Amino acid sequence: MALKIQIMNKLNIEEFLELRKKVNERPNCIRKGQAWFNELYLYNSELANSIRCTLSDPFYNDKILNSFFNEVCDDDCLKIIWLTF
Repeated sequence: MALKIQIMNKLNIEEFLELRKKVNERPNCIRKGQAWFNELYLYNSELANSIRCTLSDPFYNDKILNSFFNEVCDDDCLKIIWLTF
């Protein structure tokens, strides 16, 4: 049986900025980590599910958003994030 390796598309900078806009529009009663995970799930459920219940899942822990971004953003997006945000 052949091993299938699936390469999932990560977020580019345009997608990241669109999700960030939606996250910032959410009510303040929703934590940032929860908002990011929910918006990612609505945009790309496969990518969201790939980090669900991992150490990079920010749903219950806002402090791991950096790990979340490292997992879901492509390299070009990450360069811009860490230089500008």
